[in-house]
Amino acid sequence: MKSETGKVGALEYAFGGAKGFVRANNEDNCIGLCSNGVFAVADGMGGGEAGEIASDLIMDTLRKGFAALEPGFRETFESRRNLMQACLKEANDEIFEYSVRNEFNVMGSTFVGLVSDPEKPRRMAVCYVGDSRAYYFRDGELVQVTEDHTVHNDFIRAGREAELGVLSQKAQQALSRAVGVGRVVEEEWVELPLHRGDIVLLCTDGLTKMIDDETIARILGSTSSLAGACSALLSFALSSGGRDNVTVLLVRVE
Repeated sequence: MKSETGKVGALEYAFGGAKGFVRANNEDNCIGLCSNGVFAVADGMGGGEAGEIASDLIMDTLRKGFAALEPGFRETFESRRNLMQACLKEANDEIFEYSVRNEFNVMGSTFVGLVSDPEKPRRMAVCYVGDSRAYYFRDGELVQVTEDHTVHNDFIRAGREAELGVLSQKAQQALSRAVGVGRVVEEEWVELPLHRGDIVLLCTDGLTKMIDDETIARILGSTSSLAGACSALLSFALSSGGRDNVTVLLVRVE
């Protein structure tokens, strides 16, 4: 398992990931740019090399994008959001072109990113594509703030529930959006007005398919250590079968 922790100003984070026991390699990726108030998780798709490259391209684009800011540049909530959006578009283009050049049938990645307001760190925004999720944890309660981009959820949102019966469960759970699968990426944004001590969880479906929300909440409430909570979540996912790559990123705001 890989792990990392950090703290800058009012923000503290910890992340960790594991390959699990079924897949040959780890197609998940994550990044913590604490000084820029930016955090992200991605879950590559396409199998083997393709998925791993896709998720890595997204993180590398974010890393380079924020590293290229001019010294002394005054970041704002809007500038951080705009830059994340621009990096996501750039990564989408790169993944799509790479897929075409190498004749991959499927290549892409889910994405969930968190941006904080440098003036008001408890004000955050989540950007997401696919079924990697964001939650916040407050006073013992875990709240999901993203909505999986799946065929099933798209039908529900469109008021077409009656048509779901003709689709298999596998078809219903197929992703309807991902980074790099087309020339245009369709991300969604949700703003989070957080309270002091709240914890934001970003994760891939390797966690949420192995652990229910009640158990996640219990683990987050059982320790004051972000690193300890991160490790406990990973261990629980693995002990429950570890049927997929799993990545957990926790951010706490003072």
